[in-house]
Amino acid sequence: MRRRPIALIAAACLAIAVSLASGCSKIGGDVNGSVTLNGKPLTSGTVTFHYSDGANVSAVIGSDGMYHMVKPPKGAVSVTVEPAEGLATGNNEAGGGSGIEMKSISGSSDAKASKVEKAAIPDKYKNSSTSGLTVTVSGSSQRFDINMVGEGQIYKNQ
Repeated sequence: MRRRPIALIAAACLAIAVSLASGCSKIGGDVNGSVTLNGKPLTSGTVTFHYSDGANVSAVIGSDGMYHMVKPPKGAVSVTVEPAEGLATGNNEAGGGSGIEMKSISGSSDAKASKVEKAAIPDKYKNSSTSGLTVTVSGSSQRFDINMVGEGQIYKNQ
């Protein structure tokens, strides 16, 4: 009969240990937010969180200018924004840097009515050492908006 209380105590200790360990998880809560350049939504590209241990996690910027990072690790990160892969990049007259090509949606079916926009992301936001963007990922869901300013200007080609 003495074995039963010992088994209960052992089971209780195991349950406490498991619950404490799960509270120390390195998995953070979701992080989401908007990405703007000079006050205008950036409609494509990638947001990357850079950790001091060399790990990186990324999320795609949607056509609505929003990104959603699913359960990144907890901790302080520096943040970068880069053009979407596979899209045209290069200098533009408005200030250099890589460009993101985006088609604006027009109510007209006429192909000539559709305009192509390029948003040049200033080079400083592409480097984790110079972006100036930082956030600490917590265990709860949080919002982190990225408001870039600088030489990257949006212009339209006719």
